[in-house]
Amino acid sequence: MDQADRDWVEEVSGGTVAGLQRTAQGGSRATWLLDVERPGGERLGLVLRRDSGDGPFTGTELTLEREATVYRALAGTGVAVPRLVALSPDGQAMLTERVEGSDDFDAIADVDERDRVAASFVEELAVLHRVDPAALDLPGFPRSPTPRDAVLGDLDLWERVFEQRVRRPAPIVRFALGWARRNVPLSIDRTVLCWGDVGPGNFLHRDGRVSALLDWELAHLGDPMDDLAFFALRANLLFEGRFGDVDARLRRYAELVGAPLDPGRIRYYQPVVLTRWLVASLAGLDGRTEHTMPGITYLFLVVAVQKWLAEVLADLVGAPRQDVTDPDPTPTPDRDRSEVLELLMGDLTTAILPAVAGDPAAARRAMGMAVMLNHLQADDVLGPAVEEAGRDDLATVLGHRPDSVTAGLAQLDAVVAEAGPERDAELAAFFVRHAGRTGALWPAVAPYLAKRVDPVGT
Repeated sequence: MDQADRDWVEEVSGGTVAGLQRTAQGGSRATWLLDVERPGGERLGLVLRRDSGDGPFTGTELTLEREATVYRALAGTGVAVPRLVALSPDGQAMLTERVEGSDDFDAIADVDERDRVAASFVEELAVLHRVDPAALDLPGFPRSPTPRDAVLGDLDLWERVFEQRVRRPAPIVRFALGWARRNVPLSIDRTVLCWGDVGPGNFLHRDGRVSALLDWELAHLGDPMDDLAFFALRANLLFEGRFGDVDARLRRYAELVGAPLDPGRIRYYQPVVLTRWLVASLAGLDGRTEHTMPGITYLFLVVAVQKWLAEVLADLVGAPRQDVTDPDPTPTPDRDRSEVLELLMGDLTTAILPAVAGDPAAARRAMGMAVMLNHLQADDVLGPAVEEAGRDDLATVLGHRPDSVTAGLAQLDAVVAEAGPERDAELAAFFVRHAGRTGALWPAVAPYLAKRVDPVGT
């Protein structure tokens, strides 16, 4: 935190910054926990979030000013959000009160307490979705004439984020957005303020209850089934079994809001949510510096999410499932390179990781290095075969064999932009095969790649 931010915090809080700590929370913004002492000895706990200029959403419509609008609008509604203290004059920093609680759901050792927190979370989500969006002051949020228009407007927003922030070719994003536009549900019965980033990791809990819902930068007006789809995906894919029976949680939500679930709409939003997740991860990867979430997290998510997205789309368009077998290893890998990678991995696992075990931030980075080295070892053995198989496969959808997989994906992006629904099954099947080959180069992600996105809410 620089001096200008410190001066601003002290001005708007009426106190002196007595302590601050940079936190790993908030993958898209730089975040500090602050202690401010006011005259008379009062001590305030505050949180400062600043757009560092290189996050996944920098330069897009998903600004901190937009997020601050949500915090301000939800004040007094009963939704568990921290109080907004101030938005900086440049609109690039936001100061909120610090709510007591932990964001680490997995750290809850007691099963009964974990169940209470999960139940409390569902209750808080229901509180949000019972709020009448027409009563909220949300300047800058488009008020679409119909729920369907709201969905289309959000898809347009994410296409703009994709165009603005992602540099590497990702034709599956173009394909997914096109499919979503053509298949918007006709039966959306109501619009709510969607949280947009729903689930474990984005709320605080204390004494068996949720104390605050955090990270509102993806909030938008839309279909409540949108939020439910993200909740189910996050709970099943990243916290499997630890959030209880997700279908039972959804049924409890329906009781609390007094409106039925629509499994078909939840299924529709699964690829929509995964597309947002993939775009955010790709944007984070392409714009990352030391200020943002460690790049290994984005790499991990890109590999996993694109496979989940490809499989969901394949199911929805009726593409036949094709199991992708790992390509044959390179007969004669570069032995010198292999030995260097083995030495690095040995030093990392036997010396460096034990040495940094007491420093969580350093340990996370060291583990990230191990995952990367593991990837390089797999690429050393399988990389050439994966590249050749990818070029061959791209030839089947492009009509010619590209010079490289990267070049072929860029060409496929243009093909997808022009393709009609008659090619959906063919393209979806290709994306499944491509994601499978990519996953073979990331052994550390294998447990997540084995997971399926199944229908929920039934």
